[in-house]
Amino acid sequence: AAVDVLNNYCKTANKHVRDISSGEWTSAVGTGFKAIQRIKKKNAKIPFRITTPTPLNTFIIYSRYTGEPLLAVQELKDENGELYRLCFSETHEYRIKNGSLLNLNNSNGEVVKSRLHAFGGIPIVEYPNNQDRISDIELVITTLDAINNMQSNRMDAIEQFVQSWVKFVNCEVDEESFLNMKMMGALVVKSNNGSDNKADVDI
Repeated sequence: AAVDVLNNYCKTANKHVRDISSGEWTSAVGTGFKAIQRIKKKNAKIPFRITTPTPLNTFIIYSRYTGEPLLAVQELKDENGELYRLCFSETHEYRIKNGSLLNLNNSNGEVVKSRLHAFGGIPIVEYPNNQDRISDIELVITTLDAINNMQSNRMDAIEQFVQSWVKFVNCEVDEESFLNMKMMGALVVKSNNGSDNKADVDI
């Protein structure tokens, strides 16, 4: 029953759309994120929404010893256009501006430097493409460049051949024989004036 309720919540929150969006970021830049936000309206159909923060201003700080996430950070701008960092730990929310913690209003109106967020964990999760966070295109760019270069050289060779002329010196070749030799990729001719005027073919 609880699983069905959660599935209905996720469906209403368009989780499948957020999965696609996060996956596209992961493929394009090497990592993607999904975040959960509480909906505080009393008449809301679901108690949360799912978002996909952009990797351009979002990152996770991990423990160098255990690899576990310690802090999720988003770089945002306030109403004055000034940069600040919104940070989430397992239990608390912080706002940092110019290297200092900003004051926050607690649920009881108390001004504090940090406050409980009640998410039950860090509300932003990272989905890296691989350990080095390399995008899909970066993984194959060298191979694609080699293929493009090979194809370019091939097309240049074809163009040069199509635009070329075949010059026969001291020999006669009928059209049918010439076309057959072109199909085979070779030309065989004989001199028609003896050894004094040797036959030659040039492209």
